Amino acid sequence: MKKTYNGKWIIESDNFFGVSTGYDPCAEHECGIKSLQSSAGIIRLTDIKPKKSWFGLKKTEPIFGLERTTIKNITKIVHGFAEMEDGSGYHIFGYNTKGRIPMNFKKDFEAHWDDERFIIASKDKEKINELAKAAYSQDLAFTTGGNVLEGYSGIRLVIKSKTPQYIIDECKKDDAVQYELKKLDKKIGVQSKLRKAGCGFYTCTPRWKDYDKKEIHWWLNPRDQKNNDYGFFTYDELIEWTKGKGSIILNKDDKETIF
Repeated sequence: MKKTYNGKWIIESDNFFGVSTGYDPCAEHECGIKSLQSSAGIIRLTDIKPKKSWFGLKKTEPIFGLERTTIKNITKIVHGFAEMEDGSGYHIFGYNTKGRIPMNFKKDFEAHWDDERFIIASKDKEKINELAKAAYSQDLAFTTGGNVLEGYSGIRLVIKSKTPQYIIDECKKDDAVQYELKKLDKKIGVQSKLRKAGCGFYTCTPRWKDYDKKEIHWWLNPRDQKNNDYGFFTYDELIEWTKGKGSIILNKDDKETIF
C-alpha cells in the first residue's frame, strides 16, 4: 500500500463532504480499485441483471451515480486511533480487505492505498469520525469517473447527504456516459484479441476520443515496456500490435533514446 502526496479534504463553501486520497505514479495506483470496490459492495456499472440481489438491491436496469457506488459492506471498515512510537497519535479511517495496515504516519494528513484497501490518517478527529459515521450508515460513496470533482485525485469518497446536488447529478451523468463506453468496448473486444495474440498489458482502458463521444481509443500500459510504447492508441494500432508491427512497438532507435 503506497503513500500519496496530494490527498486532501473535499470542502466547498465551508461544507466538508468528503476526502480525496490523492495519487502517486506507482504500480499500486495504476491498477484501479476493482477489488476494493467489489469487497465494499459497489455494483459494477455493466452488471445489469444479477442472478440474485446485491446487498438487498435487485437490478433490472442500470443503476447510475452515488446509489451505485455507496459502500454497502461495512464489515471491513477501519476506524480508530493509532499511537505512533514518538508518542503522537492519529485518528484513522479506511477499508481493509487483506493483511496488516502499516501505521507509520508523520504528517497532519496522510493517505495510503492500493487496489484492495485504503487508510486515511489525520489529526482532525471530527472529520475522520464524520466519514466513519457516514460509512456505517451507508451514507458514504465513491465518486464516479475522472470528470467529477476535478482537482481531486485518487480514491474520492463523499458523504451523500452533504454532497451538493450538482455533483450528485454529475455522477449520474458520468455513469451514463461510461456505461455506453463500456458497452461499446465490450462489443469491440479488443482486450481479448490482445490476450489471444500474447500481447500482455497492465491496463487497456477505453476512453472517448472526442467530445461528440462517437469514437474511442484505449490507454495502453504494456507489460514489456522495453519493447512496447504506452499511451493512447486506436483500434487499428492495437490490432497492428497483435501482428508484431505498428506504432506501439519501439524500434531500435527509440529504445536507445529512452533507455
